[in-house]
Amino acid sequence: MPVHELMPVPEGAREACWHLPHRQLRGLVWGEPQAPRVLALHGWLDSAISFAQVGPALAAAGWQLVAPDFAGHGFSDWHPAGQDYAMASYVSDIYALMEHQQWAPIPIVGHSMGAGIAGMLAAVAPEQVSALVLLDGLGTLPTSDEEAPAQMARALKFWWRRLNQPPKLSRFADLNAATQARMLGIGDVTEAMAWTLCQRALRPVTDDDHEADGWAWRSDPRLMAPSWLRLTEAQNLAFLRAITCPVTMLEADQGFLVARDFMPPRREVIEQLTYHRLPGGHHFHLDVMTCASVCEHIRAALSSL
Repeated sequence: MPVHELMPVPEGAREACWHLPHRQLRGLVWGEPQAPRVLALHGWLDSAISFAQVGPALAAAGWQLVAPDFAGHGFSDWHPAGQDYAMASYVSDIYALMEHQQWAPIPIVGHSMGAGIAGMLAAVAPEQVSALVLLDGLGTLPTSDEEAPAQMARALKFWWRRLNQPPKLSRFADLNAATQARMLGIGDVTEAMAWTLCQRALRPVTDDDHEADGWAWRSDPRLMAPSWLRLTEAQNLAFLRAITCPVTMLEADQGFLVARDFMPPRREVIEQLTYHRLPGGHHFHLDVMTCASVCEHIRAALSSL
């Protein structure tokens, strides 16, 4: 199946490539090069294209939205053999990107995992971040003190199996099969949303005769590994308490967070928080039925800067 059936760079966006000292990140940019920048960080197993609705909306409002693919995602480099994908490594990558490009201070829009990374970065490098807009994400998934040994045991067993047995890649006969599989993945996404996400999530695979033989995920299979260590809830609160810039949190009323008991205390410790609960699921910023409201709240948050 020919590669041109996918459009990893949507109409109105342009591909970007950043050569950092330790790895190459790629991504998408919307808006005029001279416009003020806002950095957009996607969620786990997504890519820059998850901002396909937000990018044009902010570009029309006079912003330049810069959305990198995290390492191991989309078109960015994978980590070297033997290295995992800890949250701290993403924080380090984005810090390196901002320093390398001399973007600081800059507002950050983060979705899901990207929201957690944005919050950590704002806590440890406040001079880099002028404001946060967090989409259905606040902090990271916690592990209690008592659960830490079992968490590390799961990670250890995963990595040992991986060292001795390379993963078997999921292979799809056609793009429709991959789209249907993505509908069963992270977040409750429609077929149209899954199709958008697949544009930057798939690569062609070939048979022994080098003929097209289907599609496989671009993402590094090691992204599925359990974390060696996760923050405790007390540590999550400490990071959130350290954030000094203005924070706007947009929570989906059918998202991942609404039933989490730890969310209200997290919101309470943020010094400058504006909170809105909006209609939609976890990918409400990509859904054509709900993205207009999300984009309007993002524009409003950025307009005060």
